[in-house]
Amino acid sequence: MKYIFYTVIVIAVVAIIGTVVHLYKVSAKNKAEMSKYENDVKLTANLGKVLIIYYSLTSRTKDVALDIQLFTNGDLYEIKPQEEIKNNASLYLTSKKQISSGNYPAIVQDFPNIDKYDRIFVGAPIWWYTAATPVLEFLKEFDFKNKKVVPFSTQGSNY
Repeated sequence: MKYIFYTVIVIAVVAIIGTVVHLYKVSAKNKAEMSKYENDVKLTANLGKVLIIYYSLTSRTKDVALDIQLFTNGDLYEIKPQEEIKNNASLYLTSKKQISSGNYPAIVQDFPNIDKYDRIFVGAPIWWYTAATPVLEFLKEFDFKNKKVVPFSTQGSNY
């Protein structure tokens, strides 16, 4: 019995060490990859008149939208639900039901006139492997035909 106990302990220690080494390697690889983007970026393309549309629950997507605005000098439009969406455990169950049924939350209907824009950025946090439900509701309202649309997204586990 003593040998089984020691064997289990050794296996657990090896598994923990393996996990730590793996996480360290992933972290180092991510850090090296992101270091490529630390320098100032000079925007040289003419994007025309830009609109940045976004929804942000925790401000991560808003931060990215503000960065895009900084580089493009575009106009911002925030998608706002009619009722506040709380960032708690019920969000996950509610959003999963909404995504499954296609019944997304109502949003404030103060939409921008997209006809005057050449390029439109649309940003959303990712919920259940798709765009957040307020953005999905917004997308039901618009036809982006003949527009250049640039999607962007954020997710909580990987900024």
